[in-house]
Amino acid sequence: MNEAQKKYHWKPRLIVGLLMLVLAFVGLVLTYAIPIAESYAWEYWIAMGPTFAVLALALSWYLRHTSLKEKAFSLWHEILHWAALIATVFLIHFYVNAGIIGKVPASLVVLVLLSFSTFLTGVYLDTTFSIIGIVLGLLALLMGWLTQYLAIVLIVVGIVAVLALLVFLHRQRKKFIYSP
Repeated sequence: MNEAQKKYHWKPRLIVGLLMLVLAFVGLVLTYAIPIAESYAWEYWIAMGPTFAVLALALSWYLRHTSLKEKAFSLWHEILHWAALIATVFLIHFYVNAGIIGKVPASLVVLVLLSFSTFLTGVYLDTTFSIIGIVLGLLALLMGWLTQYLAIVLIVVGIVAVLALLVFLHRQRKKFIYSP
């Protein structure tokens, strides 16, 4: 393996990053797009804390063991970081069970925590995690915005769809009338 390959390791970073983003997107679909899956969605989000921890620790371990440069943070720091996230998700789970917060808002809170934890991992380990954390945070922001303005978004999308259909039908009518 040459020095450039040792330095960048872009394939494992890409795989882990895409996997994290796909898992978050699946969670959002379960939470918001499939109303019957609300209970399962909450269980899914609970499982995402340990899942993201394993993915991040595995990538960090791989990068650490295939690189010649030492990291300032040990694997124990990383484990403690992700254990704190899992403990926080457990605390939110307690609030859900006590009826203090609903499952859908709690799911969004877990997504925010995942984005924050992933971003911080990027701050002290690898910038790939920061980028993933920012994208996850933007997804959480988008879902909050869509939830708040869903009626307005649906009205605008409906109007645009009707206008597009009218333009399409008008063009088809012109073709039919003026065709020889």
